[in-house]
Amino acid sequence: MPIRRRLSRGSIRVRPPSPRLRRATPGQVHPRWRYAVTRLRSSKPVGSRAAHPTQHLPSSRSAIESPERSAAVVGQRPSGKSRHTPRWPSYGFDMNISDSVLKAHLGNVLWIGGAACGGKTTITDILATKHGLLAYHPEDEAHYLRHKQIACEQDHPAMLRPFLGWEWFFNRSIDEYASAVIDSDRERVEMVVLDTIKLSETATVVVDAHMLEPDFVGRIAAPDKAIFLFADESTLRQTMFAREDKQDILGVINALEDPDKTREHVLDVSCEVAARKLEQVKASGLRYVVRDRTSTVEGTLSLVEEHFGLS
Repeated sequence: MPIRRRLSRGSIRVRPPSPRLRRATPGQVHPRWRYAVTRLRSSKPVGSRAAHPTQHLPSSRSAIESPERSAAVVGQRPSGKSRHTPRWPSYGFDMNISDSVLKAHLGNVLWIGGAACGGKTTITDILATKHGLLAYHPEDEAHYLRHKQIACEQDHPAMLRPFLGWEWFFNRSIDEYASAVIDSDRERVEMVVLDTIKLSETATVVVDAHMLEPDFVGRIAAPDKAIFLFADESTLRQTMFAREDKQDILGVINALEDPDKTREHVLDVSCEVAARKLEQVKASGLRYVVRDRTSTVEGTLSLVEEHFGLS
C-alpha cells in the first residue's frame, strides 16, 4: 500500500512522510511513494506551485462518499468530468474458518447426533461417567438461553423469530414447524462448535446435539468420532411424552384449546424431523443406530462404545 491510512471515528487520517523522506534530494522518489506521486502528478496542481502530496487527499469520509466534495478537495471538476477519482481500499472482510482448521481443534471430541428419543442424552451421560469424559448438552436451558443472548437478527433470524403464543407455536403446519426447528438448530451450530473447542482444551468431550448435520460433522470429525442415534416412528410416538424432561412441554400443551390434537401434531412434526435427518445420515455414510421397542440401553451403549473405540 503506497500511503498508510488509519481509520478513526469515521475519518481517514493520512500519516505525513517521515523526516527522512522529506530530506530526499530533488528528483528522488522513495519506492513507497512512487505510485502516489505518479497519481498526483497526473492531477492538476492546486494553485501555481506544486502541493505537498497529502494536500491532494480528501480529509474525511464525506469526501469519499460525495463526488462533488471530493472534486472540490483535489481541485478537479465534479464527478463524471474527471478521470482521477480517488480509489480507497476496503478494510472489511468476512471470516470463513476452513473445515481443516476446525477439525484440528476438535480432535478431542466425540459427537452423538440424531433425533428425539434416540437415546443421545442417556448414552452421553453414561459414557461420561464410565470413561471419565466431559458431557456437553447444548440443549440444556442454560446453554440455549446463553446462545440466544449472543444471537443477532442478521445471522440468526430463526433463533430470534418473534414468539406469537403457544397455540401458534405448537400448531404451525408440519412443514413450517419442522423447517423452523431445523433452521434454528443450524444457526446454533457455530456456537456449539466454539463451546466445544473451549471445553476440549483440557478434557475429552462427548457432545449430545440433535442439531448436528451429518454433512458438516463429516467434514470436521473423523468417521469413528461421530455417530447418530434414532428411534423408529412407533417408539418415538410411544416414548416422547413419557420422558421426564418433556413434562413441562406436556403441561403447556394440556392447557391449550385442543390438547389431544396438539399432542398428535407435535408427534407428527418430531417424526418428520427425524425422518429428514435419518435420510441425510444415510446419504453421508456415517454410522447410525435406530432403536425399536426391543432395544436396550446396554445394547445401544455397547454399539456406541465399540464405534468410539472405548470398549
